[in-house]
Amino acid sequence: MNKSKTFNGLHVFLTGATGGVGEAIFRELSARGASIFATSRTQAKLDAISENISPRSKAKIKTMVADLNSPAQIESMS
Repeated sequence: MNKSKTFNGLHVFLTGATGGVGEAIFRELSARGASIFATSRTQAKLDAISENISPRSKAKIKTMVADLNSPAQIESMS
């Protein structure tokens, strides 16, 4: 990925944002200015990563606990 490219104005819905590839994407896009709506099944992990990223980034970050394997939780997001 081109390290100089910014994503200002880009809005991203990111699932699995607190581990593995999802966390790496969260960190990279937020560092480049994307606005991110991140979901994970664990509030504590969302809080930890958001607090770690937010001070170093101009990105707007919103989070929501959700298990996207659950149709009821998906429905509650709308």
